[in-house]
Amino acid sequence: GTVATNGTVHIAQGTYNESGITINTNMTITGENQDNTIINGQQSGTPIFTIANGITANINNLTLTNNTAVFSGAIYNGGSLTVGNSTFTGNTVTNYGGAIYNDGGNVTVTNSTLTGNTASNGGAIINMNGKLTVTSTIINNNNAANDGGAISNYGNLTVTNSLIKNNSAAYYGGAIENYGTLTLTKSTLTGNSAASVEDCSTGCCTVA
Repeated sequence: GTVATNGTVHIAQGTYNESGITINTNMTITGENQDNTIINGQQSGTPIFTIANGITANINNLTLTNNTAVFSGAIYNGGSLTVGNSTFTGNTVTNYGGAIYNDGGNVTVTNSTLTGNTASNGGAIINMNGKLTVTSTIINNNNAANDGGAISNYGNLTVTNSLIKNNSAAYYGGAIENYGTLTLTKSTLTGNSAASVEDCSTGCCTVA
């Protein structure tokens, strides 16, 4: 609440029991490193971070874990968010986006790991009418009770140099459920599973 516009918050190593943090000023949040700078949501029922509409935020070198919410266990984004060198693990939501919910904004995820997150749609990430870019990132062992074991995309999605592995969905898109624009380059999708297979002649919308 005291950081200046476009300022930086440095977080020392440790485990911080926090959630319900709204970022409404352009800022950068940087932990010491993702292995020892941990934000534990303590299953609070609200996202750890909410990025307000029109805000630019950078989050680096953190682990965001052990949270529950209706939408997005770790980050709910309405602005422009860049995430680097971070881990999202053990977050569970009843609806969309186990770790990240992008609500019409821009999200870039680089050199990060999203593992063991759960949602109804988008076990790790859901992109709703926004732009999502995933680069050099591992998305593994996430689960969707309905569709999109790793990612559900209803906007513009680009995945590059990434590994999407061992994710599962009860219905469609063990790896990616896509109803938008998808560009997939130099990436590996392996060991993902979905119970249902769609007829691509009607407009294929999933990547298994």
